[in-house]
Amino acid sequence: MSRVYLGFIEYSRLKLTSINSHFLDSDEFARWNAMGDDNTRRGFLAGRILARNLISTLTGKNPETVNFRIESNGKPRHIGSPELYFSISHSRNLAICAVSALPVGTDIQFREVSRDRQAIANSYFHSEELTYLMNEDTKFDAELFYDFWVAKEAILKLKGFGVWDIEELQPLHPVGKDKPHCAVIHRIRPDYVLAVSSNPGEKQTDIEINKNYPLPDKWKMEAPRLFTTFK
Repeated sequence: MSRVYLGFIEYSRLKLTSINSHFLDSDEFARWNAMGDDNTRRGFLAGRILARNLISTLTGKNPETVNFRIESNGKPRHIGSPELYFSISHSRNLAICAVSALPVGTDIQFREVSRDRQAIANSYFHSEELTYLMNEDTKFDAELFYDFWVAKEAILKLKGFGVWDIEELQPLHPVGKDKPHCAVIHRIRPDYVLAVSSNPGEKQTDIEINKNYPLPDKWKMEAPRLFTTFK
């Protein structure tokens, strides 16, 4: 069983102050300071605050002394003991960070009504996946589309790939509880969907939400849905 620790920040009101910027190292601060859009800066800052505080909880270190390195595949990793991995995602003012002792990927997406989801699916999804997106009335299931999309993005991050590699992934399909899986999906009502991928093939992924960075009360997380690859 793999265990993944999650934290959330709604960053629309996150203050861009020197106190918060202390959570950035010198390279991160230079990147952050060069960002022209304040909301982009808030999202970047929120992710680093989450990563350092979640790792601090697990290691007992001061958050400001938690250091990262970027591996050759572009994945960030905690420097020091214990060996920890993390993944950050943000969408429409909500940031999430996943931390685990095993490599991990996470993605969160705001369900954008105006997005042409069927066109995206037709362009990037496998034919086997498209069959799952058509309901009994042969109508496109726009909500299920996001389950597939975040699962794919989380797996890409786990592997250290970019979104442009999405067509290289094996086709996915939903599976039942306690079945071997490669991604765990949670729909967050009313606006979001998130995915976590860690240690593919596990029958159980234990997700623990940090009490200091919980999901804000206005959103509710549904029971997990599991996805795996076609054999």
